[in-house]
Amino acid sequence: MGERTVRFSDLSNQQVDAEKLATLTVEHPDHELPLRLEATPEELEPLKKLGIRAVRLEVCLPDEDQGPERYIVPIKDFDKLATGRPMAEVLADAEQVVVAAPASIRRSHNKTATGEPLRTFNTLESAGLPHMGKVSAEEARLVRENLEAVNAKRAVQGHAPIDPANPIDAKRYGFSEPTSGA
Repeated sequence: MGERTVRFSDLSNQQVDAEKLATLTVEHPDHELPLRLEATPEELEPLKKLGIRAVRLEVCLPDEDQGPERYIVPIKDFDKLATGRPMAEVLADAEQVVVAAPASIRRSHNKTATGEPLRTFNTLESAGLPHMGKVSAEEARLVRENLEAVNAKRAVQGHAPIDPANPIDAKRYGFSEPTSGA
């Protein structure tokens, strides 16, 4: 049995062949993160007339805890900000910024991208709880030495218990491999 995927333009809601869709990344002031839309090249033709060459700015003021302010400024107006020498020279001497992928952007060194505090799994409070990272030697030791308490926390949160007889759990948390009887 075959499978067919049907795609639609986000702008016109018309069915379109997937190979004919263009991708737009939209940074909108009402949305914190960029959004992706798909549309046909024909639907995007008006952008050539409506669009302007512009600079996207992110301004971080000193003593501001609210985060950066973002602006889109026409290039000709942006160029006017440089009064001591031409903007082309200012930009030629500027430091380049490497932009991280949106998923890895952190606003603080001690918070996640969603603003929650970082969690260490090297404490009895969090050891053995599910996470995407590697299990450290300290976390594995805490799980082995406190398996009953760790499994009680996992049960409260709706997670299956850690089973030392399970080869995956045994490897992940460093339980001794079961020995066969002699």
